Amino acid sequence: MLTAFDRPKPFTLDGIAVYKATPSTDGGTPSALVFVRETQAAFLDLEMHGGVRRAGDVGTTRLGPLVPGARAPKDRFGGLPRNFVAEALQNKDVAWVTLRPHEPRALVRKRPGMRMEVLAVIVSETRYEATWDFYGTATNAIEEAWPQAGFPVWD
Repeated sequence: MLTAFDRPKPFTLDGIAVYKATPSTDGGTPSALVFVRETQAAFLDLEMHGGVRRAGDVGTTRLGPLVPGARAPKDRFGGLPRNFVAEALQNKDVAWVTLRPHEPRALVRKRPGMRMEVLAVIVSETRYEATWDFYGTATNAIEEAWPQAGFPVWD
């Protein structure tokens, strides 16, 4: 995950779990289980299979996904810092506005004598391309760490 994602958050990294191999009581081959945790599954599913994230989905607002604007500060993972919106709205120069009729709102800052800055935008949807081959990565890691392992091949 460290090489597959650009600056993954601890939440993302905690999304994979392993039930370690234990000897079988019947003397058979030990087995292990590598899986995506339920809490992270909706997020990681988009990375594995692609798809669309809309309002109300995991990681969105009730109006749609919140996307950082070009002038927004980013945390070390490239997203908006925790509590950014609430803290930004404490500033009298920051407000939610509608930039285009019938479009979701944007969080903007307009300082006196300066151009308006778009800090974040609520969009109707975000589209994801499949970018992470979980099954291939897991299979390669198992083969590398445990060459004699017998494991199923996923489709």
